[in-house]
Amino acid sequence: MAQQIPGEPRGIRAVALCALERNGEYLVFEAWDSVKQRAFRRFAGGGIEPGETAEQAVRRELFEELDTGIEDVRLLGVLENIFEHEGKPGHEIVFLFAANATNAEVYASDELVFVEGPELVPARWIAKAYLNDGAEFVPPGALELLL
Repeated sequence: MAQQIPGEPRGIRAVALCALERNGEYLVFEAWDSVKQRAFRRFAGGGIEPGETAEQAVRRELFEELDTGIEDVRLLGVLENIFEHEGKPGHEIVFLFAANATNAEVYASDELVFVEGPELVPARWIAKAYLNDGAEFVPPGALELLL
């Protein structure tokens, strides 16, 4: 999730996200923007570190967040996302991948927990038709890239 960290220079953030699919459902987390007073959904993933490719980043992020490796990794597309979160402007270039988790436990549970640093963020499987129902899906354009 793109947030301005105190002391971090403002700029464009490179992000790698992964659409994991299970029988027509996708694994997403849902978060809340208290300024906008609305929920939003997003795929697993996070920032690309200096010296890391987008694919290396998405592999690292899925391991950190869900304790799984990924295989059959394919780039679905690249999106530019200019947004506001918690009243602060953000700008990111998003590399969206599709892949398969190597840890079968990821597919076995209807609800999981993403590890986001010190936070535990609930995640669940949602059918593609309902990903944008009741909550904004970010980044815009991501759902159109799904196979």
